[in-house]
Amino acid sequence: MTKKEEELTFEAGLARLEELVHSLESEDLDLDRSLAVFEEGVRLARHLNRKLDEAEKKLELLLKDEEGRPLSEAFNLTAGEAEEEED
Repeated sequence: MTKKEEELTFEAGLARLEELVHSLESEDLDLDRSLAVFEEGVRLARHLNRKLDEAEKKLELLLKDEEGRPLSEAFNLTAGEAEEEED
C-alpha cells in the first residue's frame, strides 16, 4: 500500500476502485498493464476492507451500554423515511 493509497478517504478509494474495474472491463490493456491495474485494485480493496472493519469496531464500542453489553436495535429504513415525510 502506497502512502497515497493510505491517505485516501473511503469514498475516494471506492471511486478509484470503480475506475480500475471499469478500466479492466473496457480498455484494451496489455498483459503487464492489466496485471498492474489488477494488483492496485487488490491492494485498494484490502485497504477499504480494513477501513470498514475499523469503522465497525468503533461502532461496536460506541453502541454499548454502561455495563459494556452491546446494544442492538433493528434498523428500519422505511420508518425513518416515514418520519421525514410527516415533517
